[in-house]
Amino acid sequence: MIVIRPEIKQDRQAIWNINRTAFETDAEANLVDTLRDGDYVEVSRVAEIDDQIVGHILFSRLPIVTEGER
Repeated sequence: MIVIRPEIKQDRQAIWNINRTAFETDAEANLVDTLRDGDYVEVSRVAEIDDQIVGHILFSRLPIVTEGER
C-alpha cells in the first residue's frame, strides 16, 4: 500500500536522495533544499511503501517575472 503524507524534517535526506536519483545532477535536489530554506514551499508530500520513501512532490510559490511584470 502506498501512503502519501506531508514531509517532516526527518525526511529531508531521503527526499534529497529521491530527487538526486530522478535527475542527472544535484541541481534539482539542491533546489528543493533552497526552496525549503527560503520558505517558498506551499506543499511538500512524500510517498511511502513499507515505511520507505519512494516519491516526492513539492509545490512552491515563486513569482513569474517577464519584462518587468509579475
